[in-house]
Order: sequence, then structure tokens, then C-alpha cells
Amino acid sequence: RLNQTIFNRLTHVENGKPVISNDMLYCVFFLKSQNMWTSLIKQLEQLFQQCRHKAGISELFRGFRNLNQYVKQAENALDLGTRLNDKKFFYLYEHYRLKHIFKILKDSTDSHTIIHKAVLDLEQYDKQNRTQYALTLFEYLRNERKLVETAKKLNIHRNSLLYRLEKIENIIAVDLDDPDIRMQILLSFGIQNNNL
Repeated sequence: RLNQTIFNRLTHVENGKPVISNDMLYCVFFLKSQNMWTSLIKQLEQLFQQCRHKAGISELFRGFRNLNQYVKQAENALDLGTRLNDKKFFYLYEHYRLKHIFKILKDSTDSHTIIHKAVLDLEQYDKQNRTQYALTLFEYLRNERKLVETAKKLNIHRNSLLYRLEKIENIIAVDLDDPDIRMQILLSFGIQNNNL
């Protein structure tokens, strides 16, 4: 009954074409502009919140040739969004793409074979010394090495951050000025902890 109610309402949202298959409700919207996409997102978010029903939304639909890809994106957004943020009702795939990549990598291989050694070394050091150097490096790289933003995120003084970064560089002995290494380390954190 709930699917039928949402089905009926979706037919009136931006030329929606809903279909029910295997007890799941899918809908395609034909949009002509980016402004219509923005409007659609607002309408759908409101609809699913009112109905208290969860939905995953793929990236902007570009044609039926890749329909299977869009369906998988919506399903993964719903799955990951529900697991990571149960309070929301509406999950855009673009917000979960990296988490999906990390999940695929973690599920398909022994993660220790692809995790950068610097991440493993810092996690081991933290465990032995009760420090938070792995978290510090993660936030530092996530904030594009901006000291003020990183210190604020970690709730520490800028000088404390500088001290930690010096210690981190001694532990991991890698060149953080190399963008490829920074990307490898940041992706390794994402795979290891499924964050970002």
C-alpha cells in the first residue's frame, strides 16, 4: 500500500515514470536542465520524509543504455546510506560513491595487501602508544593539508598539530608533498575504515 501511495505521488513529480518490480519501486525522471534536477531533489527529499520511506537516488540519468548502472547506484546509495545514517530517508549516490568504492575494494581483496604501509604503521603506533596520529594524518589530508581547518576539526591548537605532524613524518618516513602518496594514504584510510 505504501509503495502504491508513493507510486501515485511520483507520477506527479517532474514527469516521473515509476514502476514496481520485485517488490521495489523504481522511478525515472526526464529532466531538461540542472535547475530541474535541483528542484526534483528537493521535492523527492520532502516526499520521502513525509512518507517516512527510504530512497536511493542515482546520479543524473543520461539514457536507457546505462539503466542497469543507475539502478545499481540507487540501490547502493540506499544500502550504504541506511547503514551509515539511519536518521535520513533520502540518499544521493554522489554522496556515497567513495564509500561504495571502498566497500568493493574491501570486499574483493585482502585489505592489508592494498593499504599503504604508512596507515598500518600509524595505527600500530597509536595502539601501542595511545596516540591519535592516524586520525591526525587522515584529517590533515582530508582537509587538503590546511592547518587551521585540521586543528579545528581535531579540536587542538595549531602548535599541537604541528608537533603531531612532525612526529608522524618521523614514524611513516614518506614524502607528504607527493600528491600520489597523499592520495594513496587517503584512499587507504577510506578502505581501512570506510570513512571520508
